Amino acid sequence: MTDSSKRVNATGGCLCGKVRFTVGGPLRAVVECHCHSCRSYGGGASHTTAVRRLDLSVQGEASLLWYSHTPGVRRGCCGLCGAALFYEREALPEVSIYAGAIDEPTGLSFGARTFMAEAADYYDVADVAPQVPDQNVQLRDDEAFSGVRQAEGRCLCGSVRYAVN
Repeated sequence: MTDSSKRVNATGGCLCGKVRFTVGGPLRAVVECHCHSCRSYGGGASHTTAVRRLDLSVQGEASLLWYSHTPGVRRGCCGLCGAALFYEREALPEVSIYAGAIDEPTGLSFGARTFMAEAADYYDVADVAPQVPDQNVQLRDDEAFSGVRQAEGRCLCGSVRYAVN
C-alpha cells in the first residue's frame, strides 16, 4: 500500500468494482502486445501501461485472483467479473496495468506495438505507430518512470522489452 497523502495520478478497477486501485506515480506509455501468451490470456492484443510497484495501492485484494504459468510471472484478474487488471514479474520493480482498467481521462499516450510477428492473422496495422517485430530490446533502468512518458518497457508476457526514442 502507498501512503494516502501521495499525489494520485490515476485510479481504476475491474468491471464489477470489487477490485479498485490507485496509482501514485508516473505511468509508462501504453504498449500493445501481440505475443501468443497475451492474446491467449486476454482474447486479443493486450494494452498495458506500468507503474512502480511501490506507487500502486490495491483495494479489494481478497477478490483479486492470480494466475501463473511461468515461475516468477503472474497475471491478476478480478475473481468475480474476470476483468484482467495486472501483470507482474516478481523480479522487476514495476507492475503492468491493463490500460482499459484505468478510469478516464487516463492521460496516457500510445507507445509501441510489440510481437507483431505473432499478431493474429485477422489483425492489420495500417498506421505508423512504432512496431517491434519479435526481438528483445533492453529496458533502461528506471528511465521509463522518470516522469517523462516515453515508449519504453515490455510486453505483458515479459518476452519482449523495447525502447522507442
